[in-house]
Amino acid sequence: MALGRRRDFVQRWLEKARKAEDPFDRFFYAWIALVAAAQRQRTQTGIPFREIYADREKVLEYFAAKRSNVLQVLKDNRQRLHKLACRKGARFAKPVIDTRSLRLRGIFSDFSAHYTHRMPMTEEQLVEATGEVINKIRINLFQGTSDDSEDIELLELVNPILLQILESCESR
Repeated sequence: MALGRRRDFVQRWLEKARKAEDPFDRFFYAWIALVAAAQRQRTQTGIPFREIYADREKVLEYFAAKRSNVLQVLKDNRQRLHKLACRKGARFAKPVIDTRSLRLRGIFSDFSAHYTHRMPMTEEQLVEATGEVINKIRINLFQGTSDDSEDIELLELVNPILLQILESCESR
């Protein structure tokens, strides 16, 4: 897909996300926009397309490349992030969102401590943790390992942040 068409594609899905009333639809539309934007960036930087390249890695690269935008959005949403950091997973009561991955549990615990107890994290760690949280939410929603009421609460915290990141990074 040509870069101009991919930009339009990102904008169309971002617009769908903005207009969606259902929080699940809003998240999924924003996720599609995010992955398309991340792939467009890979193309612009000369990294070849590989189908086996996971969306997670694309998103983490995109967030790292757009670090200043992501950090500004995090700064603008400290109150929302504090609420997210106080959240526990519905099934295992782990910080932010449940995961079996010990590595992710550590990242989410640090993220939670940063926003609840002012534990310092580097800019790189904050950006990576944000990408990992959004990706894990996507995985849990796609796999259906979730609870509607808990998910709605989670998406109401995350969707505005995700949309603001996309809008900041993809403004024309």
